[in-house]
Amino acid sequence: YTAGLPRDQGQPPVRALLTDTGRSVTFQLKMPEARSVHLVGSFNGWSPRADELQRTGEATWTIVLQLPAGHYEYAFLVDGTTLVLDPHGEFYQDDGFGNRNNMLVVGNIHEAAI
Repeated sequence: YTAGLPRDQGQPPVRALLTDTGRSVTFQLKMPEARSVHLVGSFNGWSPRADELQRTGEATWTIVLQLPAGHYEYAFLVDGTTLVLDPHGEFYQDDGFGNRNNMLVVGNIHEAAI
């Protein structure tokens, strides 16, 4: 089972593949000028160093995480200083500080109530 939030042609930037151990979720950001990109979110305590994306190609940064089914907020931290929303994300949540975070629901709607 593959799920994503497609907003453009080709592969969606966030994909979730169902496995026996949870969900393998792929996050991607197209940011050619970045020197580093980290994924921060509710799944890693918003740690600015926990999940570093790897450059795949000239412009794309990618990371694959194993996440249990659930509801998460996330953003990308570019060069350690700039929070960037997933430009392909369809859902957002106000963070209570005047900013927004991307929303991600991992799992099947039949597994649990949201």
